[in-house]
Amino acid sequence: MSTKQLVQIEYRSKNFACVVAPILTVIFRKSYETGCIPDEWRSAYVTPAFKKGKNCDPSNYRSISLTCVASKLMGHIITSHGMHHANRFNMLYYLQHGFRDRRSCETQLLEFQASLHRQSLQLLEIHRLFGRRSVLSNSN
Repeated sequence: MSTKQLVQIEYRSKNFACVVAPILTVIFRKSYETGCIPDEWRSAYVTPAFKKGKNCDPSNYRSISLTCVASKLMGHIITSHGMHHANRFNMLYYLQHGFRDRRSCETQLLEFQASLHRQSLQLLEIHRLFGRRSVLSNSN
């Protein structure tokens, strides 16, 4: 595909968004106000996607659910607004990681490792101060 064709596709999609956005806004608001979603949004078309290996082996496929783009968009909008509200009013536990901005599973592991390191330094300091005596023992 040429650069000119890509530019034309991008231009058309931006113009299409200007036409579709007001319509989706009405549908989203009505759905939100009534608590109902269109039946088409509840269904998905499941199709196999080939991974690798022999294509005659069913274990070399994984399933993909094709769902309505409008339902994904509405779900994203609701989730992002809900997370913004929860972050703004400090409703989430500060150690919660995994699905929050700038708090991934990796950052949780790094914080846990740092916590273990701090605790081991504290135990070494206690051992240095009290020698071989156990701090947790009941003997005097």
